[in-house]
Amino acid sequence: EWLEYYINLGINIILWNYWSYGYSTKQINPKSSKSDGVQVAEFYKEKFQLTGKFGVHGESLGGSITPYIASWTNADFMFADWTFSNFKDVAWGMMGNIGVLGVTLFTFWRESSVEDYVGYKGYKVIGCDPNDNVIYELASLKNSITKYLVT
Repeated sequence: EWLEYYINLGINIILWNYWSYGYSTKQINPKSSKSDGVQVAEFYKEKFQLTGKFGVHGESLGGSITPYIASWTNADFMFADWTFSNFKDVAWGMMGNIGVLGVTLFTFWRESSVEDYVGYKGYKVIGCDPNDNVIYELASLKNSITKYLVT
């Protein structure tokens, strides 16, 4: 429904999948996800010579890299939807300290999206669902931004 919403407003928007989803067989990692997102956005902007507003909208895992992509592509706005600040907090919310240990030992996802979100100078929106069964409320990007700004 988001794509139709943006199209009806005349806003240019991109949607994509990241490594290890869809038909991809590569492993996902934060650096490649950020780089891929920027490359997709830049290609889209150049290929179609966009006029009008350009926005970046990402949900869940995609929302965690949306602030980075929006900054690097000079997007007019970004929407980080139902997302988290870092993978370790999500693992803790789902499995406690065992989850944190698993993330620490078996993934490369150590980065937080809080600084990218706070540093982005365009219009920004954050969405969340207090009843989300995957993104634990204390792991949400909105909660992490609040902690960052207060401390």
